[in-house]
Amino acid sequence: MRRMDKKTVGLSNTFKANTAPRSFEKKPIKGTKFTIAIYSAKGGVGKSTVSVNLAATLSKICNVGLLDLDIYGPSMPRMVGIAGRPQAGDDKKLRPLENYGVKCMSMGFLIEEDTPMIWRGPMVQSALEQMLREVKWGELDFLVVDLPPGTGDAQLTMAQRVPIAGSVIVSTPVSYTHLRAHETLRYLVCRLR
Repeated sequence: MRRMDKKTVGLSNTFKANTAPRSFEKKPIKGTKFTIAIYSAKGGVGKSTVSVNLAATLSKICNVGLLDLDIYGPSMPRMVGIAGRPQAGDDKKLRPLENYGVKCMSMGFLIEEDTPMIWRGPMVQSALEQMLREVKWGELDFLVVDLPPGTGDAQLTMAQRVPIAGSVIVSTPVSYTHLRAHETLRYLVCRLR
């Protein structure tokens, strides 16, 4: 087998330019002082429960919002006991719904509960940007963001677009889950720099 010479095989400058890591401007979510991201490597480990309990506890001493960025499986409407649809103001920004002293926004408020979300990348990205930038939270001390499991579009968007003050990775005491949690941690360390 003949070895390929570096001079004869290589990536085009156009390809290199289009795939090089980009720096993104991180803008705080308007009206929020600190954003806390709640991650998990896999589903069913209690991440949304941790998110709700953290938000409810913080709400006893400060202004708190809870943002459910799980586009495919939003659980916050049921977990915080809110039914209804958020209204848009004259500025066309959505107003979060509130319960237990926590302002809450979720895709679950915008669709019927049993509606499957069959969206691809650009639609998901657009929904994430809308949830991050087109909600009028008012003045919040903390915004707790409940992310979907894994390291996909929502996690990338958060890491690239929003300054995160703190993160929690939720896991269970199972070796497989710990392995996935460590992968998520490595991902976050690389993306949040």
